[in-house]
Amino acid sequence: MNTDTAVTRRRRGRPKSKVTREAIVAVARELFLEIGPDVPIEVIATRARISKPLLYRQFLDKDDLMEAVLQREAEQSISQQQESTYAAMEFTEALVAFGVRYVGFVNDQLRGWGHLIVSLLPRHPDLARRFFEKGPAREHAYLIALIAAGAAEKILVVDNPAEAAGDLLGSWLGIPGLEINLRARDPMSEDEIAMRVERGVARFMQFHAAQEPSPY
Repeated sequence: MNTDTAVTRRRRGRPKSKVTREAIVAVARELFLEIGPDVPIEVIATRARISKPLLYRQFLDKDDLMEAVLQREAEQSISQQQESTYAAMEFTEALVAFGVRYVGFVNDQLRGWGHLIVSLLPRHPDLARRFFEKGPAREHAYLIALIAAGAAEKILVVDNPAEAAGDLLGSWLGIPGLEINLRARDPMSEDEIAMRVERGVARFMQFHAAQEPSPY
């Protein structure tokens, strides 16, 4: 066989392996949310339309697959491109856009990722910290920076941007966040998320917006 042809065939085979891994992670994500961490590996393989041996070529075990799912979720946090998009918006509009994204992100975490992480903690005690730092912590840090920028531009009157960010996050999530975490209610719908975020931002601006100086 021609050596160049053999190399070409191997190179063409690599993306197929990557696609298979991503497809498995996508299927596992839905099953972990639907059933929980106890979903049998056979069910994941069947839903992904692959054999168990092929799945185990991609992942060492179910813990390894769970970590891959959580890694993918954490990487869905705010990107530089999204930061640039928000920077081009009017301040209140940016708060709302960020809030809708953030609450949607947390809504999925409350729906199932907390339980998945807890199930892995005995064997991976640092997993919760790593997930938090890659996902929610980055989102929180961006919100603090956004509020600090608003204060620097005299849009807001804020003494402590971190405390103000915490207050705003609380207004967005509130009791529904606790109920979802305890599985006492269904996750928030897109309409409910938008309503809570818009109402929270409106109240935040009423309290913190800089007053226009009097002309007299």
